[in-house]
Amino acid sequence: MKTNTTLPNGATIKRHLVTDNGGVILAWRDHSVHQYITWYYNGTDFNTTCWGHYFDNYDQANKDFLTRAKILIK
Repeated sequence: MKTNTTLPNGATIKRHLVTDNGGVILAWRDHSVHQYITWYYNGTDFNTTCWGHYFDNYDQANKDFLTRAKILIK
């Protein structure tokens, strides 16, 4: 998987991490509110994104991405 890949839901991946415990994505979407999202997914199938956290700016979303990544790495 590469950054700037478009997900089936139309969002574009900006950061991602895959571990044995699953994956987390930070994505951007062309939307009037909450353009940045972090999602968990099963690590192999982008159609399994779940537990979305929505943000208005990249910095907030990136902080959430890092927090979620730390949970997966443990």
